[in-house]
Amino acid sequence: MNGAPAPRSGAQSDGYTVQMMSLTFTVNPSLFSKLPYDTVKDLIPVTMVASAPLMLVVHPSLPAKSVSEFIAYAKTNPGKLNFGSGGPGTTPHLAGEMLKTMAGIQVTHIPYKGGAPALADLIGGQIQFMCENIPGTLPFAKTGKLRALAVTDLKRSPPLPELPTLDEAGLKGYQIVGWNGLFVPAGTPPAVVNRLHAEVARALAQPDVKQRLATMGADGVGNTPRQFAEFIKAEIPKWAKVVKNAGLKVE
Repeated sequence: MNGAPAPRSGAQSDGYTVQMMSLTFTVNPSLFSKLPYDTVKDLIPVTMVASAPLMLVVHPSLPAKSVSEFIAYAKTNPGKLNFGSGGPGTTPHLAGEMLKTMAGIQVTHIPYKGGAPALADLIGGQIQFMCENIPGTLPFAKTGKLRALAVTDLKRSPPLPELPTLDEAGLKGYQIVGWNGLFVPAGTPPAVVNRLHAEVARALAQPDVKQRLATMGADGVGNTPRQFAEFIKAEIPKWAKVVKNAGLKVE
């Protein structure tokens, strides 16, 4: 289970106290009944550092070679398909739940204690599909042990230019990317926030940093504080809907 990380108590608003957060930051407000911080008021978004799409992969025994065929098969076999993830509330779990809702299919989530055992069971045919990170799944897709159907971002992945996005494949607006972003405590002066953003963006533009991120299936972002704040604002209600539809709650 992904936790609900809290800002440091009494953290100084001087630019020297920073925190890296992930996608779960925007999921936690609806997943947990009570948080020790206010998601919107207690932290200032500085910049998204990196983002990485997932890939929809199926076991090759499934008679589906495209997203449309996968959805059609799921609809004619309601409740017979299982998908795995590294645990409830993880990014692959949420991706599967959003796919379930947007495609209008009845599938069952099987939680594992980590992504590796879930992937092992997918390769072994114990579960039928997953939305999982590209570096972990691509080698098996290349050898035929899995079949890749689509990526979960709105743009295609450079390592897989031939693979459509779920949006292109008919699920309009489907997008989920794992991301990491930099935040500072509320009250940090705007000049400090802007300086932090500029330095991070400069680092992300370095060729060696870009290459390192690419090996992890990620892209450097470095968007402005305002753009990042708007992204966060839009993500909170988006995930609230997914969490509600999936019936998820952590007390």
